[in-house]
Amino acid sequence: MIISISASVIYLRYKPEIFKSETKIQIEVKDEPLQFVELNSNSSNRNLLSELAIIKSQKSIYKLIKKLNLNIFYYNEGEILTSFLYKKNFYDLSLCNIKDSSLISEKIHLIYENKYFSLVNKEKEIVYAEFIEPNKYFSSKYISGILKINRDLDEFKKNIEKADSYFIFPSLSQKVKEIKNGLDAEILNKYARTIKISHQHTNSIFSKDVCNSLVDVYFQHDIDRKLLSSEKIVKFINGRKDSVQKKLISNEKRIKSFKNQYDSKNRNNLIDEKRKKYEEIE
Repeated sequence: MIISISASVIYLRYKPEIFKSETKIQIEVKDEPLQFVELNSNSSNRNLLSELAIIKSQKSIYKLIKKLNLNIFYYNEGEILTSFLYKKNFYDLSLCNIKDSSLISEKIHLIYENKYFSLVNKEKEIVYAEFIEPNKYFSSKYISGILKINRDLDEFKKNIEKADSYFIFPSLSQKVKEIKNGLDAEILNKYARTIKISHQHTNSIFSKDVCNSLVDVYFQHDIDRKLLSSEKIVKFINGRKDSVQKKLISNEKRIKSFKNQYDSKNRNNLIDEKRKKYEEIE
């Protein structure tokens, strides 16, 4: 019992907290006659499934990655737990330029020694950049940019001494994995045409942003889809208008030609001739 209780306490103490965010959206409902509502229930369900597929699609995930600006992942690595520091990091790398592609997906550790910051690998065998001063531009053969400190400098120095601070330049597959691991979307109520999007993550802000931004991506896709449909309709109308205009001009020319050929005087003469022929026949 003592071993079990101790193991439970250790597990609960060091198990990372999982935060869950949820959002619900309602798909646009088109007004339909009552007699067709029941007949169209299967069609409505299929439409919801197609909208669900759009939300979960790779294209939507790529747009979400771009919207969230997931270019760098920041972490704090403790003795047991590693924290994902999305919008909770003490520093940022701005105007960052990766000169060596081997840095992609590599853990780049930030250390403070001899009054300067340095970027190294975990074993400190490779120095990616050194003699870095806060909020000043630095450059090396591997990387260049500006190290911006978001907190008090002394507090930041103490923080990186307590926990190993590192970041990575994630590959596209890593970005997709970070989002999709905790992402779920399902039909909440097919009659109300509602869809629920949820996301779970150890970082509550990241989870919230994924849900909200994915809804924005979906709505933007819906707007783009309607705009494209409207453009096609306008293009069709313009095409038909040009065709009708050509026919109208052609008909006007034919009418004008007919009038010129059979003007009022000729018409009266024609009537007289017809009358004479009729009298002769009679």
